[in-house]
Amino acid sequence: MPSDYGLALRGFAAAAALAAALMPAGCSKTGSRIESLKGWTLPQGKEVPNMKLKHSWMKPVSDVVECQESAVEPLLKQLAAVQPSEACGYMVALAYLHDQRAVDPILDILRKEEGAAGQYAAFALSKLEKQGSVKKLADMAGDAAGLAPAVRTNYFRALAWSRSPDSVPALVKGVSDPDEGVRNSVLEELAVIKNASLVAPLIAAVKAGPPASSSLAAKALAFNRELLVERDILAMASDESDFVRMAVVELLGAIDSPAGFKVVVAALDDKAPSVRQASAAVLGSLKAKKVGKEEIVKVAQIMDCEDEAAAKAAYETLVKLGALDAREVLVRLLDSQKPHAKRFASSLLIQCAPFREVSDKTDLRQVPEIPKLIELLASDDKDTVLNAGNTLRLYTGKTFDDDKKLWDQWWANHQALMQYVGEALKLIAIVKKWRDEETIIDHKQDALANLEKAGDLLDQAEKDGLTQMSFDNEHLEINRLLRIVQSTGGIGD
Repeated sequence: MPSDYGLALRGFAAAAALAAALMPAGCSKTGSRIESLKGWTLPQGKEVPNMKLKHSWMKPVSDVVECQESAVEPLLKQLAAVQPSEACGYMVALAYLHDQRAVDPILDILRKEEGAAGQYAAFALSKLEKQGSVKKLADMAGDAAGLAPAVRTNYFRALAWSRSPDSVPALVKGVSDPDEGVRNSVLEELAVIKNASLVAPLIAAVKAGPPASSSLAAKALAFNRELLVERDILAMASDESDFVRMAVVELLGAIDSPAGFKVVVAALDDKAPSVRQASAAVLGSLKAKKVGKEEIVKVAQIMDCEDEAAAKAAYETLVKLGALDAREVLVRLLDSQKPHAKRFASSLLIQCAPFREVSDKTDLRQVPEIPKLIELLASDDKDTVLNAGNTLRLYTGKTFDDDKKLWDQWWANHQALMQYVGEALKLIAIVKKWRDEETIIDHKQDALANLEKAGDLLDQAEKDGLTQMSFDNEHLEINRLLRIVQSTGGIGD
């Protein structure tokens, strides 16, 4: 006969078994976890399509999902009992539990709700594809036209977020939705969906406009570029509508082919600023052909247009491609009547310094941008002043701040000094050239005159107090060259 202790153990085991039988499978905290989801939404700044259980801000949902089957019925009851605005967390949890029973009640919320609840319903249905949600969404495509625009937007989002091939026929209808907001939302979602059935409707959307829709359709086509026939796209490059030509340029930037490169370059001369802007913006990203000097110059010229957005696109392209080949254009733009052109040109010229190294003895009188940059220091535009000052410091080696008076004084002194020093250095350089070419014997008298004049000019600069610099090295060079000239044969060290 069992002992009293044995009987007690058996009784305890029986009670535990009975409790387990009465408790739903899963976990003991199902109820409290589900209750914590009431009114749950994403933190500000987080987007519904990016919800994943691994994110820390999804913990209330993941806690419920851990309860598995035991959570489904309580969640469905709560979903039916609360206002849709408080049911977002319930729908997301049901989405990750992948239970077919959740499809119809969430679909019912999608049909009615225009606010955030509708968007959460769209997400939940996109996750329930294997439970039949996409088929049911596709079946209601004929009735979707009667829904409010905000509801239609969420309807198409549910289809797009599922990434199911079965959703494509219904999404094609969204491409031509009569409401521009709905249509643009669909086109935006299609930018990450690849399907041959989308190509023709997207090309039609590019042509149909308006500009925002055309641009979004072009981006969606770019994602499907392997499925495109390039000649069909190139044919639209001469369309009479500005927004179509602009969209084509953007699309060709993504396709990146030699033929597309030619069209993008030609668009730099387009009559429409928006097309020129698009061309300048994509030109820097094309790899099919190296961008040459001619194209660089054309991009730089765009910065002088009235449309500041187009000018900025050109500027940003030159930042990437390099502006050295457009230096002449940039110097002219410093005199532009358009403030943005001056601002961009003064910034880009920092790439175009005429000397690798500069000292107080470097003759800068033939650098036309220097006086223009000094004038820009008086600009009302702070960015222009900053750009001009930075470029001046690089060009001259000076460390003045952006005080125009200081630069004016320095420039006047520099020009006066270079009338002596600059000319002296040029004369010395001519004699050294004859020496290096071994023709100094043929220029003996001119060489002697040049060296004598160079010495006099340096002496005059010091006498007039134009500089604190020492010219000892230059005088030594003059004396060395004089010995060479005066020596027999005139050549040698």
